[in-house]
Parts: sequence; C-alpha cells; structure tokens
Amino acid sequence: MIKRIIFDVDNTLIWWKDEYSDDLKEVVDKYNYDIDYMKIDSIFDRQEKCHDKITIQNIINDTKELYDFDISEDFVKDALLNQYKLAIYDEKLIDVIKYLSTKYDLIVVSNWFKDVQENRLITAGIREYFSKIIGGDIELKPSVLSKINDDYKYEECLMVGDSDYYDINPAKKLGMQTYKINKYEDLYKLKEMF
Repeated sequence: MIKRIIFDVDNTLIWWKDEYSDDLKEVVDKYNYDIDYMKIDSIFDRQEKCHDKITIQNIINDTKELYDFDISEDFVKDALLNQYKLAIYDEKLIDVIKYLSTKYDLIVVSNWFKDVQENRLITAGIREYFSKIIGGDIELKPSVLSKINDDYKYEECLMVGDSDYYDINPAKKLGMQTYKINKYEDLYKLKEMF
C-alpha cells in the first residue's frame, strides 16, 4: 500500500522549456562576461554527472577547468536566483497534487539546489503540498533515495520521475513502486491511478 509519493522536479513536476536557458543569457550579459551562455548552461547540466553533490564552488571550478573562464560566486548566485521563476502556474497540475496530498505524504527529491527548486514549486503553485524537499546540494540521486525512507518502508513509496538512471531504476532496486513521466500530461493521470 502506497503511503508516500516521491517526485522529481525537472521534466516531472515542472517541464523544462528551452527558453529557460535564455534567462542565463541575461545574467551573462549583466556581468559582461565574454563567454557563450550555453557553455555555462552545459556546466549546470553536467553537475549531477560529475559530483557527489551540487555546489556553487563546483560550478565555478568546472567553468574554469572546461572553458578556462573565471566566473564569480555572485554570478552563480544571480543565475540561481533567476531560476526561481522558471515554472508555469498550471491549475490542472495543482488540482492533481492537491488531491494526492490528501491521500499520501508527498516529498520532492531533486538533483538541483533545494532553494531553487522550492521557489520554482512556489511559482508553480504547488509548494504547500509537499512535506519535504531534498536538493542536490545535500546529496544527489540515486544514492539519496536509499536514505529517505525515514517514516516509510520502501515498498510503501512510489517514485515519480523522468530518468531511468536517477529516478526509476534506483527506486525499483530499493523495492519502491515507480511511475515514469514521458510527457507533461502523464502527471495528470496520477489522479486517476491513485
């Protein structure tokens, strides 16, 4: 019997749009950096693949190592602050998450910074329905999944995510049930299924 649903954020609760990367261009321009913003974006994208946790210092170091370019801590903080608004307010999604929260404990586990993801959930209108948010600045998936069963057995948890590597396969190995998101509308089906 399911008692807790664990959600990923990007391309699960909040679908990533290509134009969100354009916000990074604004920050690069603000700092007058002579680097293609897509290179910085690629540094952001690779963090979960290269490190045990996400840190601002890792982003700074990786940019220097890969592109021989120095970025400041303030730049990274501004870029992250800019991400707070990168979500859409979707009444149908809110309805589904609100409904599920009346039946299950809902938590979020993301491989990005907790503060950024929490603020994106606020922008999307769904933050209040989650009892806990764990970010990649604490520990990354898949390893963190084995440490979040504080009040529940693995078999009482359902992992909802888009990545076989980070979400689905590790959860299955632990004995969790899983639901893979292939397109945004897959989230709406959760209300009918559970």
